[in-house]
Amino acid sequence: MPYFKIGTVKSMNSQKDISSILISEQAIQHILPSILVDAIVLDEDFKIIAASQNVLDYVGFTKDEVKNQPINHLAGDKDLCAVLKANLVAGYFSEKRARLFTKNKKWISVSLTGFYLGLISDLNGSIILKIKNLDELDQMSQQLILKKAELEDFIYRTSHDLRGPLATLRGLVNLIRLRKDNDELELLIGMMVERTEKLDERLSKLLYLSQAEREISTPNYIVDFKSIESEVQKIASQNAIPAFVKFRFSAPETELQGLNEVLVKALIINLLQHILSLPMSRLDGLVSISILVEKNLLNITFEAMGFIVNETIKEALLRSEFIYSDILNYPQLVNYYTAQKIVSGLQAQIHFELIEEDIQQLSVGILIHGINRPKESAKLETFG
Repeated sequence: MPYFKIGTVKSMNSQKDISSILISEQAIQHILPSILVDAIVLDEDFKIIAASQNVLDYVGFTKDEVKNQPINHLAGDKDLCAVLKANLVAGYFSEKRARLFTKNKKWISVSLTGFYLGLISDLNGSIILKIKNLDELDQMSQQLILKKAELEDFIYRTSHDLRGPLATLRGLVNLIRLRKDNDELELLIGMMVERTEKLDERLSKLLYLSQAEREISTPNYIVDFKSIESEVQKIASQNAIPAFVKFRFSAPETELQGLNEVLVKALIINLLQHILSLPMSRLDGLVSISILVEKNLLNITFEAMGFIVNETIKEALLRSEFIYSDILNYPQLVNYYTAQKIVSGLQAQIHFELIEEDIQQLSVGILIHGINRPKESAKLETFG
């Protein structure tokens, strides 16, 4: 019976050759930015081979604009290359402060950690430069301090706001216990029901707001505008918009990839419900929703006519950000505050313009970052 000899020298050499092709030094250089978040890969001449998307976002350049450029391309009038060479004499360095010059002609403070790739592998000729954006860290630290103060104020104000109805209920219970007859029983029970409903309304609005960014389904990062239109039409019908109030919706025919469709839909729905909750002022009202995709920006614009915004509500709407205690002062704005919370998660803002007392415009511009996931779990873009 014939047999085949397995594992010859020739086959082993072929296997080795195939491995070197599949896992080449160049391939490793381009894969590294996807593994090392906030990193740049340099060649031995200190030219940029690849960069993570986070770093590109920091400096404002695209991958093509920095590809094969010397590292000094990101250093303004400074000689960053000389600094790196001096610090890499030992093969590596850690946490050196520096500044990078962005495309928008602004300086950002960074912390650099660098090492030769040959120190940890058999691949030579590449330098890994890990970048920590100190300006962003400082900003996050300040935001945490503000959020902590806001949370403490919210807890304080909430405890007082909610204890009012509870104190009234306890008083009414005592009155029922001390009553001599049942003549006023119905009145007391009615007052208890009123206070209970008020308390339940406040708690319901707080719960609704707290769940603003909790996704009821897993996003696939494909925005289907037809699905959003169907949901919007359903809400308009449920709110019984009279026939004399015109309703318009315009959006691209094709789907949009790169944004969390669950949050986008929730944003649009909450803004619509906010407008519909306002008092009506005329019979020829209008609610118009216009959605446009321009380059890397999703623009959502609401135009409403015939829905009154008084001075108190106007003041609340003109604030760029809300604090949680605002929901206690303006419970009728729960949908607007929910939309603000959602849009903050999408790294955008709601722009409000009151043209007349009952004519307003709400607009949002959302940046599309490929797959718009949280940075720490984002799919990073590399050169190739």
